[in-house]
This record gives sequence, structure tokens and C-alpha cells, in this order.
Amino acid sequence: MQERSGHLKKVDWNKKYTTIAVYAFLVILLSILCIFFFLNYSDFGGYIKKFFAILSPVLLGILFAYLLNPVVRFFENKAFAFITKNGKKRRLARALSVTCTYVIVLIALTGFVALVVPQIVSGYADLSSNMSNYIKTIQGWLASLAGTNEYISQIVEKLTAYLSDLLGRLSELIAELLPSITKVLSGVITVIKNSFIGIIMSIYFLLAKERLGAQAKKIAKACMNEKKYESFMKNVTVADKSFGGFISAKILDSIIIGIICFFSMAMLGMPYYPLISLIVGVTNVIPFFGPFIGAIPGVFIIFITNPTKALWFIVLIFLIQQLDGNYIGPKLIGSSIGLEPVWIIVSITVMSGLLGFTGMVFGVPLFAVIYAFIKNSVESKLRAKGMPESTSEYYTTEAGKQLCRERAEADARHSRKFSETKLGSVIADAFAKLKRRKAEAKEDKTACNDDNAAETAASAEVSDDSEKNI
Repeated sequence: MQERSGHLKKVDWNKKYTTIAVYAFLVILLSILCIFFFLNYSDFGGYIKKFFAILSPVLLGILFAYLLNPVVRFFENKAFAFITKNGKKRRLARALSVTCTYVIVLIALTGFVALVVPQIVSGYADLSSNMSNYIKTIQGWLASLAGTNEYISQIVEKLTAYLSDLLGRLSELIAELLPSITKVLSGVITVIKNSFIGIIMSIYFLLAKERLGAQAKKIAKACMNEKKYESFMKNVTVADKSFGGFISAKILDSIIIGIICFFSMAMLGMPYYPLISLIVGVTNVIPFFGPFIGAIPGVFIIFITNPTKALWFIVLIFLIQQLDGNYIGPKLIGSSIGLEPVWIIVSITVMSGLLGFTGMVFGVPLFAVIYAFIKNSVESKLRAKGMPESTSEYYTTEAGKQLCRERAEADARHSRKFSETKLGSVIADAFAKLKRRKAEAKEDKTACNDDNAAETAASAEVSDDSEKNI
């Protein structure tokens, strides 16, 4: 519509109604998406998997950069600190730090491939070629048990019949497994390709991490007011602590468990220890279910070669998991990630259904981040209302309150129980020494910085006095 002067009349945007219109549009859009997903529910998981498959190189690059960032930071602030002493050449120090980090990773991977992989391949080939002999050995062992008891004899007869059928169908089973093996190899090639692209991307992420962080903060500042921005940064810190700390510590914990299992099985003379130790170490990354998943194939492999040693392997895994669950894990990861066992089971079940093995590994820390966000939001609202934040204040029955107190006491006893043993005290002393050395190194660095500052100030005073005399 035109005014008499010939100029177009400006539209009077009412802020209130514009906001309502935007929210209405978003609600309608969300409703359409929900209807679409419900109508295509069978393909919903496929869409998510395809989405993550497309983004997997980028996500792997972010993950590699995130995990290797502490190593890069160590090189930059410790090993190459002399380069940036005068406040210059930061780019050179960063480039050298990233290079050294990836050289160390490459050396570690090369050493692993050269030392462990040949033994794993050899063990797998030996296991496959001798499978029929192992089954016959088990049949003979079961036959020796048949005469001890009538009930045992019936069980042995059924097992012997099953093993005979399995031995007869062994070639057929191998032929049926070939397509699956081909599919697995195809998946391995895809993972290697995505990992290679992710490594290349992680190098660029590490070289430009401050710039990327500044850009993210810039976008957040532009889209949020000050209060929401502070809340957002607080949530980012919580996510970093819950997710990043858990993943880094869990990977280190799994490496330690794999090494302990490797040397323990080697000393006990157990068969196929490189292959089984690798399985135990890799599956230990999965929270809660990992130890059980890793132990089952190990028990089976050892049982078909030597049933007696399979029992010793069960005892060994039990002792290793007690050591991990009571001391190594809590020291590296923390006594808890803030989740009840039921939520751990729920997160692993849901995420494994959506993303498979990746979901089993990352489901718990992701759920822990969401749980921490909700917990912080609820507690902040309770603080604003002047209400208690502790969950124990909201039990309505005496039975619930008593159970809460007993669980707190049990947790306290559980944390003290292992540390009071001889092995626990030895490991505790080792961790205490590491903490003391770290604190002493920090104090020495602070003292050195103070001395340098004093020397700089003294030289500046001498320079000023010289100028005055001149």
C-alpha cells in the first residue's frame, strides 16, 4: 500500500505477535517431523545410522582431536615452552607439538601391529585348523564324566551328540560364515577409510582449535543473551567433564586392563593370550557389560583347548575386574559418573540399538551429560525457590529414607574396603607419590616464574637507574 507522498508504507512488525508466529511455525514443523517419523518408524533407525555414517569422518576427527589435545597441550606448554618464551612463534610450537603427538601415535600403532597382530593372526589360524581336534578332546573328556552319575550321563550324551553334529557340519558352518566374514571385512575397510580421513581432519582441528572455539563462542554470543550464554558455557564445561573425562579415562583404563590380562595369561601359560587379551581390553571400553562380553569368548576359546585352564581364566578375570572396579577405575574415572545402574543399562540398551557397538561405548557418557544438564537445571530452580537440593529430602516414607542412608554407608564402606588391603595400599601409595610429584613440579614452576619475574623487575630497575645517571 502506498502513501500519498509516493513512498511505500513500512510494515509495523509487532514483536509480541512475531515471536508467537515464529513459535507457532516451529511447533507445526516439529509436529510434521514427528508424524513423518511415526509413519516411517521402521526406517527411523536407518535414517539415524545413515546420518551418522555420513558424518562419521568428521565425528572421528573431532574425537581424535579431543582425545589427543592433552598430549598436544603438554608438548606445547612443556617440551616447546622455550620457543614461545618471548611471546612469539606460537604457530611453530603448535605445529611441532601436533607433529610429535602424531609421531608417537604412529610409533605406538606400528609397534602394536608388529608385535601383537601376527600373534593374533597365528592364534586364530591355529584355532581354526585344530577346531575338530579340540572338539574330539572335549568329547573324550565328557565321556570320562558319563559314568559318574546317571543325571550327568544324560547331559553328557546330549552334549556329545551336539558336538558330533557340530563336527559333521563344521565345513558347512564355515561356508555359511564366509558372507558374514566378507561383510565384516567390508566394514573394517570402511572404518579404516573413515579413520584415515578423521586423522587428517583432526590435525587441522588441533592446529586451529582456538580459532574454532572463538567462532563457536562468537555464534553463541550472537544468538543468546548474557544469562543464557553463561548457562551455555557452564553446560559445555559439564559436558567436557562428564563426556571427555570419562572417555579418555575409560580408554586408558581399558589399555591397562588389556596389558594386565596379557602378562597374567602369559605367566600362567594360557593359550591364545594375545587374542584373548585384545578382546578383553577392547570390550572393557563398554561400561557395565564390557567385562562379561569380553570374558565369554575367552572362556570358550580356552575351554575347547584346556578345560582346567578355562576355570583359572575365570578366576583371573574375576580378580582383574575386582582390581579394576574397586581401584583402577575409580582412580582414573572417578568413583561414579552420577548415574544409577538402571540408567546405565537403559542408555546402553537404547544407544546400542541405534548405533551398535559405537552406541554401547558412547551411550553412557552421552546419557551422563544429559543427566548432568537436567540435574543442574532442576537444582538451580530449587535454589531459586529456596528449597532443598538433595534427593534424600524428598523421600516420603521411612523405608525410603532408611534405604538411602544404608546405600550411602555401603558406598562409603565399599570405597574404603579395597584401599585397606595390602595391594590397595601399594597402589594408593603409587598414586599418592604421583600426585606429590605433580604438586612439587607445579610449585617448582611457580617458584621459577617468580624468580624470573623478580630478575626481570631487577633488571628493569637497573636499566632505569642507568638512564637516570646518564
